[in-house]
Formats: sequence, structure tokens, C-alpha cells
Amino acid sequence: MKESSYELNIGDKEILANVSRAINIMSRYTIWESQCLVKAMAAMKMLEKREIDSTLYLGTAKDENGGLIAHAWLRSGPFYITGAEVMDRFTVVSKFSKRTWLRV
Repeated sequence: MKESSYELNIGDKEILANVSRAINIMSRYTIWESQCLVKAMAAMKMLEKREIDSTLYLGTAKDENGGLIAHAWLRSGPFYITGAEVMDRFTVVSKFSKRTWLRV
């Protein structure tokens, strides 16, 4: 239930945009269903390889019929990499921070 920092390393801005774009493009072409959790986990792994901290959020909400629905999204610094388009509808139930070694 911890979060990574909201501070931005200015050198990461372009990398974050590229990872977000790559995840969204990739999800249209995978042979498996690439929904929010798959996207968030893939983006988290891509950022980990680049030594960039991130936080994966899991949330729940009720749909229009009263049924329980879930959503996952990923944030790094002040930017949302995946899932931002509907995250405001969900109540956060869990957070997973991926902290990398401090860069110099």
C-alpha cells in the first residue's frame, strides 16, 4: 500500500510518453486480451527495466446495473501511463509501488 514519488525526473518525461504509447499500440495486436491489468503490469515491467519508479493502482466500482467492476492503472511521477481515462470512477483498494535503486 505504498506509492512511488510524484516528483518528475525531467529526463524520464519522453521515456514515460514512449512507454505509454507503446503499451496502447501493443494492446491492439496481442493474441490475448490486453485489458487494464495486463497493460499496467507490462508498463510497470518496462519502466522497471529502465530504472524508473512507478505505482500500480487497483480499484473497484459499481457498474450501471449495480455489479462490481475493477480497474487497474499505472502512475510514474505525476504522469498516468495506463488506465487514466476512467480511473476517476474507481475507489482505490490497493497500491503496489515499484521502487528502483536511486539513480545518480
